[in-house]
Amino acid sequence: MKQKLKHHAPHLALCAPMVVVAVVLLASGTSIAVLIPVVGCMLMMAFMMAAMGGVGQRP
Repeated sequence: MKQKLKHHAPHLALCAPMVVVAVVLLASGTSIAVLIPVVGCMLMMAFMMAAMGGVGQRP
């Protein structure tokens, strides 16, 4: 599991700024609609990581 996360960390790091911005906006009283791009990004990364599962990993 740790090895798998090591390869996917750069992908997850791409969504981290979106999550931080969304949390700040929600805390400041903005509409929950700011979560739509965040959810889309997380879903896209989840599908990409699932599709790449096992690619480039050593036995």
